Amino acid sequence: MMLRFDGRVPAPYSEQVPGLIQVLVGCRILANLLLRLHRWSFRFSSLTDGARVAAAGLSGSGLFIALLYLVDVRSTPRSVVVMELLLSTALMAALRFSPRLAGLYASDLARSWRKESVRTLIVGAGAAGEMLLRDLQRSGDHNYQVVGFADDDPSKWGMIVGGRKVLGAIDALPRIASETGVSQVLIAIPRLPEGGSARSSSAAPTSSSGSRSCPSPSRTSRSAAPPR
Repeated sequence: MMLRFDGRVPAPYSEQVPGLIQVLVGCRILANLLLRLHRWSFRFSSLTDGARVAAAGLSGSGLFIALLYLVDVRSTPRSVVVMELLLSTALMAALRFSPRLAGLYASDLARSWRKESVRTLIVGAGAAGEMLLRDLQRSGDHNYQVVGFADDDPSKWGMIVGGRKVLGAIDALPRIASETGVSQVLIAIPRLPEGGSARSSSAAPTSSSGSRSCPSPSRTSRSAAPPR
């Protein structure tokens, strides 16, 4: 109401504000409980959680409008309902995702200050590479400071994957290493073609760290299964 009327709410509307706030808060709490927004993990936020936040915002506003019609209170401007929906959803999204973003930036910053930090490049900018980057960002039990990706798909060059840029092809690893100071290569290609691993290793920067091949999630699952 304050935004809609520039801080001066007319008398007919100002009298209704206390009651409308109570109804609105009840609708918001009910929608959040139904969509289980209180059962979240701040560390493992995902797009699914973002969809749940949006669904809770729409459900709360829909329930609020339905109750207004049931009690025959139709004088509330529709623009106020729309602005409240946008502000409430944005606030819930900020509360939901800001702890994860802050944790990622703090972890990256702390890792970059370590003397034993190793500047690292991930070979493979697909699903496996993005999953590996996310796992490294969430975990603090390593010294890998990922600076970017390398991938042979030209359509991915210059793209941003998980906040890191795809810097070029695998054959360009020596150039990328000299430009970025990379001393470690992690290979994240689930179905690496024959000779691909050797090609990546030969193109990797010469150092004591070298390159490592990280198994795909499907391979990890199979290797973890007990033998029959």
